[in-house]
Amino acid sequence: MRFSRLTSLVHAVIFAGLCSLAVMSGAQAEIPRGTHVKTCNDSGEWPPYFYFRRDNGEATNELVGYDLDILTRIFSKQGIDFTMKLIAWSRCLHEVETGETYKMVSSVAYSEERDQKYIMTDSYYTVQPHYFYPIANFPNGLEINTLAEFNRYRVCGLRGYNYTNFGVPVETIDVGTKVFPQLIEKTARRRCDVFLGRFEIFVGFARTGTDYIKIHNLGTAPIPEVSGDKFYMMISRNYENAEDLRQIINDGIAELTASGEAGRILAPYLN
Repeated sequence: MRFSRLTSLVHAVIFAGLCSLAVMSGAQAEIPRGTHVKTCNDSGEWPPYFYFRRDNGEATNELVGYDLDILTRIFSKQGIDFTMKLIAWSRCLHEVETGETYKMVSSVAYSEERDQKYIMTDSYYTVQPHYFYPIANFPNGLEINTLAEFNRYRVCGLRGYNYTNFGVPVETIDVGTKVFPQLIEKTARRRCDVFLGRFEIFVGFARTGTDYIKIHNLGTAPIPEVSGDKFYMMISRNYENAEDLRQIINDGIAELTASGEAGRILAPYLN
């Protein structure tokens, strides 16, 4: 009797240990092959990460860019299909939150509020926050050496964009403008002294046929005391496959980064 009980106890301990190891090692994330994941993003484009391919200067209906290349490489290995549609930014965020139509959005800066509303992946690229100004308004140039010096200037940004990691107090940023051309015009008319943006994105807009820096003769410099701004993907908490999708994306990001493939995919866009 004692031997039988001891044997049963040993088996129970071994079984519990195996279960613990399985949990610690992490189960393989699985989403049924053939699953279609609908994604959305900002209708204003975000080159070189997502934008409409141009044909003789005219926008086509074909979306291209780093985000689509990365997702294609990650999802194709899992037999997952996806589409991306560009809609109003605020609408995209709302619809991903509800999860009714769109399940995820890419190229998103981190904030605590977003981390609570959505399931966030690991970061997969970094851009440098810059400030921009019309050289015509500051013919001798503009040099800002500390974050505190922004208090001397009227600072503007785009409505709905996250400037948490720019170091400038968010409550001091005028975000009454929807798109970059309006923001540049607003600054040119001296309603702002400077506006905020990510340098790689402004370089990327040249791929859409609009080189904002050259066309509007803008000066620019990195925001001091601030490191690169990391970007993530966000998944709806109301999507039944959300956790598995996050693990698949995180594993894919780690693999592409470790192999150097992620850098090789991005390099041609920045060149």
